[in-house]
Parts: sequence; structure tokens; C-alpha cells
Amino acid sequence: MKIKIFLMTVLAAVLLACAGGFVQSALAGEKLGIIIYSDDAETAWNALRLANFSMKKGGEVSVFFLGKGVVGAQKTNETFNVKEQAEDLVKAGGKVYACKVCLKLHKLEPSETCPVSTMEDLYSLIMSNNKVLTF
Repeated sequence: MKIKIFLMTVLAAVLLACAGGFVQSALAGEKLGIIIYSDDAETAWNALRLANFSMKKGGEVSVFFLGKGVVGAQKTNETFNVKEQAEDLVKAGGKVYACKVCLKLHKLEPSETCPVSTMEDLYSLIMSNNKVLTF
């Protein structure tokens, strides 16, 4: 009986290990689009944390700051350093876009983590990604 339980435990461990590898390889080809509309630092920070996590798993990530999101893209405070998360994403090869009209409306200048983009870029992000999330 003890041998049977041992063998079942070993089999379960092997199956879980194989499943973990399958999940990892399945995520590697994923393309994730994230649209950030909120100017809340915590919301933008968490969205970018997800983007960076996805990049580490081997996915491709594009982030588009829209509306008040262009304000949130440039926020930095002790707890939620949005700009740092965006910089990390760009360094990892992620793409970041910011609505040209929204930047102008909020009297903001474009930057490396908040570059000028258009509705064409937003449309392309939506159409070319496997999944699109909004924050």
C-alpha cells in the first residue's frame, strides 16, 4: 500500500512539472496589449507591474496611455513609481505609447515612457494582440 501511494505521489509530481512547463511555453508566445486610462498612480503602477511580469514570462507587451492615463504615466511617488515601471518595460523591450491629443489636452510633453502616438497606433495595438486589458 505504501509503495502504491509513493508511486501515485511521484506520478502526480511529474504531471505537475510537465504542466508547469506547458503553461510557461504557452505564455511565451502571448501578445498582451494594456490600455491605461486612469491617472491613479496605484492603478497605473499595477498595470505596468503586470506588463513587466508578462515580459519576464516571455510574452510581448504594448501599453497605451489614453485620456487621463497620460497624467498617470508621469507620476512618481514613494509608494507607486509609475515612471520607473514604464522605464523597466521599455528596457525589457516592451512598447509604450501615449495619445498625442491627450498629451496636448493635459499640457504634457512627450518622453521616452510617454511618447507621442495616434489613434492608428491604438487601433494597431488592439488588433495585433491576443489579449487587451484596460485599467
